[in-house]
Amino acid sequence: MNKELQRIEIAKFCGHKDVVVRYIGHEECCGFYDVCSGICGEGGYTVPDYPNDLNAMHEAVKIFSESQEDDFYTILWGITAIPNTPHSHFRAANATASQRAEAFLRTLNLWKE
Repeated sequence: MNKELQRIEIAKFCGHKDVVVRYIGHEECCGFYDVCSGICGEGGYTVPDYPNDLNAMHEAVKIFSESQEDDFYTILWGITAIPNTPHSHFRAANATASQRAEAFLRTLNLWKE
C-alpha cells in the first residue's frame, strides 16, 4: 500500500471530508501532489502526512476504542519485531510513523497489499 493511499485512508477514518489528491504542476505524471480535504483551493486544507509524521499518528490513534488500542499495539509489536530475536517493547514504543500507519490501517482492516 503506497504512502499516498495510506494517508488518504487514515484521513477518511479520522473524519476528514472529501479527501482528494491535488496535483501541483502542469502534468499529473510529474509526481508532485498533496492530499487535501474539501475542495482544493476553495476552503480545502492539507491533511496530515500520517505515514511520515509521528505527531499526526499520535493524534490519529487517539480515536481508537480500548479494544482497538490493544489490537493496534499487538499489530505494531509484530510489525517492529525482528525475526529470530527476542522482542522488546522498546522497538514498538519507538516505531516509525510509517510502521504506525501500517498498524493503524491493519487494525481497521483497511490495509491493502
